[in-house]
Amino acid sequence: MLNKSWRFRPFDESLARDLAERLEIHPALARLLVGRGIHDERTATPFLQADLAHLHDPSLLPDIDVAAHRIAKAIHDREPILVYGDYDVDGVCSAALLTRGLKALDGVISVHVPHRTNDGYDLQVASVEAAAKNGIRLIVTTDCGIQAIEAVEAAKGFGIDVVVTDHHEPGASLPDAVAVVNPRRRDSLYPFPAICGTAVAFKVLQAVVREMGQPEEGLYRAFLDLVAIGTVADMMPLVNENREFVRFGLDFLAQTR
Repeated sequence: MLNKSWRFRPFDESLARDLAERLEIHPALARLLVGRGIHDERTATPFLQADLAHLHDPSLLPDIDVAAHRIAKAIHDREPILVYGDYDVDGVCSAALLTRGLKALDGVISVHVPHRTNDGYDLQVASVEAAAKNGIRLIVTTDCGIQAIEAVEAAKGFGIDVVVTDHHEPGASLPDAVAVVNPRRRDSLYPFPAICGTAVAFKVLQAVVREMGQPEEGLYRAFLDLVAIGTVADMMPLVNENREFVRFGLDFLAQTR
């Protein structure tokens, strides 16, 4: 470390000095902030002081009200629901989060995490066929599904509704699902699209809880550990609400069983 030649990112010394005085922080910290494009109190304060109040409202996600209503109806009517995840860390965490959350709401839930080699990536027609044989009436994808146009069409043929929850870039057209919840949709009003699949699943669960008139107080402690793991493992930028997810998720993770 000592024998390396360190190259520091250029920054405006006067801005850093002013920020250090205004926030009463060490000049070195102020220099780091300015070097990252954080020049004033308005942006520096939420960056430095994590607060769950900084999390964005899930209702800003596209189709989330439709998704919450369909999932809540399935829970109320005792329809079998399949949570369909992905084989990476974010996919496993998002599937675990939604499975645990919907079971806690008394849903009839099964879960499938595909095998990387045997099943391949994303919701597949073969998986839809297997779900139909098992009496599934609703499939909820987590961390996948935004490109699964053929599989969603097959599900419709079997009379199975699909709710897609994903964070990957959409293609030219969306799957013809009951709902497609994705912050990267072009028509999305969500202010921060760079969240992981587990965070999207958490927002959907939050919306379902609201739809069913249940209290939200325990959601953060119960599930932000999984959101933190998904955020870090999927290499999401640690800015905006991702900082809150990880800051509080690490605290809750230290207390988990």
